[in-house]
Amino acid sequence: GRAPGPKAARRPLAESTPLLSKRGAPTDDTPHANAETAPTWAVYAVQGTCLLFGVSRNFLKYGFESAMVVVYDRQLMYAEGTAGLIAGGCALSALFSSLGYKYVCAGRLRTATLLLIAEVLGFCAAALMLATALYDGDGTPLHLAAAATPDDSDEARALLALTFAASMLFYPSMYLGAALGNSHPLRFARPGHRFLSSRAMVAQQEVLQTTLGKGLGMLLARVVLGNPAKVSNLGALFAVVMGCQAVVLALGWDPRATARALGGTTA
Repeated sequence: GRAPGPKAARRPLAESTPLLSKRGAPTDDTPHANAETAPTWAVYAVQGTCLLFGVSRNFLKYGFESAMVVVYDRQLMYAEGTAGLIAGGCALSALFSSLGYKYVCAGRLRTATLLLIAEVLGFCAAALMLATALYDGDGTPLHLAAAATPDDSDEARALLALTFAASMLFYPSMYLGAALGNSHPLRFARPGHRFLSSRAMVAQQEVLQTTLGKGLGMLLARVVLGNPAKVSNLGALFAVVMGCQAVVLALGWDPRATARALGGTTA
């Protein structure tokens, strides 16, 4: 037969996440090849794993967003408008992750590698938040911080630098993880299945991830931030959630491989 031409050689890997590839996600009418080979229990395991991943990811994302304006306003003493601009500007760092994927990673890195990158970025962000404990001192109670002015000390500058760096790593981690986690189960969708069709999977993602993860994140992250507000408290919570998230992904991202590693059957 004919050798594949240069156009065929540039096709993305089959494992590329469909939400970020040009071909798009599979629909109920166009099942992915994995749907034919994966046993039903494995598809349920993948969907459950990614739903838990999505809930924890939205917990982190919305918790971070609700807390960071308070951090810049009441811990770093910036005016409310300035604090909002800084927090919003940091959120734009997610744009670089999408551009980096499109022009650098697409077709070159496997899905598992991209997921690992997202998790490492998240752990690094949590570590930087924890490192702010070296510079946050006793802090200022929230009712007094409202009238305070920014501190020009070296400790305050180091605190700002660590917080800003954590934000720049955190958002790409969350958005890359979202694209991977939401699209991975769709590769195993079962057309017409009550719970495992692509439409059913997307509906489950919308209901559980957006509502449960978002609500818990905005509530608990603000409580954990404390009074005085300290971003290091947030880092401790995020490190625990990221650790649990990594365990869930290691076991359920490819449940058949996990079963083989544990000596079980994959039938």
